Amino acid sequence: MLKPRPVLQQVATAADQCAVLNTPESRRVRHYTSSATLTVNWRTRDRMNKPNSVAAILERERETTVKEWLRRVNLLPTLTHIPLSDEERTLHLPNLFGDLVRRLRLAEGEQLPISTAATEHGRRRKQQGYSPDMLVEESRVFQVVTVQTLHLHQAL
Repeated sequence: MLKPRPVLQQVATAADQCAVLNTPESRRVRHYTSSATLTVNWRTRDRMNKPNSVAAILERERETTVKEWLRRVNLLPTLTHIPLSDEERTLHLPNLFGDLVRRLRLAEGEQLPISTAATEHGRRRKQQGYSPDMLVEESRVFQVVTVQTLHLHQAL
């Protein structure tokens, strides 16, 4: 039996240019800006009949997105010169994603709640020795990875 050939397509994101290799089981992304390859599991993709909301995608792909965030942060010497475990580095992300998803699901006209997760994270990073520039860089990586996740899952 012949296996279907992978299809190569280009995906342009605000953060990166990626080459995407589609297979039935997974999607491999090769970033032109780094030598690393990210594999995204697409098991849930086949069960989807209607487009997902941004909140649903972020909720479903939270674990994969956190792993990609950690991989990228670990490549930045400006952030890794302060020794933290993977758990210490990612402790804030589940709450930050939760805040983001809640904000995305607010009804039109509702007041945006203050992100206590972001406030707590900033205080913790200050205690750990982070500078404001480091917090901005960490936040930038969060934005890049979140946008990448959305583009990968909307580009199907």
